[in-house]
Amino acid sequence: MKQTIILIGLLYICFTLKAQDETLDFWKLNKDTITIKRVTFEGKKKIKVDSIPIPRTKNQFSYQDSKVYIRPEKFAKFPGGEKKLYDYIQTNLIYPDYESNIQFSVLACFIVNELGEITNIGIRRSIGYDYDKISIEIVKNMPNWIPAEVNGEKVKSFVVLPIKFY
Repeated sequence: MKQTIILIGLLYICFTLKAQDETLDFWKLNKDTITIKRVTFEGKKKIKVDSIPIPRTKNQFSYQDSKVYIRPEKFAKFPGGEKKLYDYIQTNLIYPDYESNIQFSVLACFIVNELGEITNIGIRRSIGYDYDKISIEIVKNMPNWIPAEVNGEKVKSFVVLPIKFY
């Protein structure tokens, strides 16, 4: 009797637990627009794709009611500079179980706000779900950046960052 109750309980858990849906943003920069493809995954399977077009100029776009610069006068920087950034990436890079011998890069993208916080993490160039997830985790766990500046004022800026797998 006790084994039957345990078995029923385990079956109930197995059938009621569902893989949590996950959403990844893929950014495409065109001449006059930026398109965010918001893809919802169940496991690794795409189940929904929404497309969000955002008008842009050469230098900026508006996103979530604020101006984001593509080419500010002073670009946002990782604390300690470019060498520290790439050291950080290589130290925190975890390869999937099926690591390939091919060298490639995921282009992660994100917005650095006026406080240096990283927001709106997405993928500009994908090489596959697992590598995209690893790249997003690396960016998500980064320390705050030194924000971009325009006319001496700190501004939000769009950053594209290659995450190299080799």
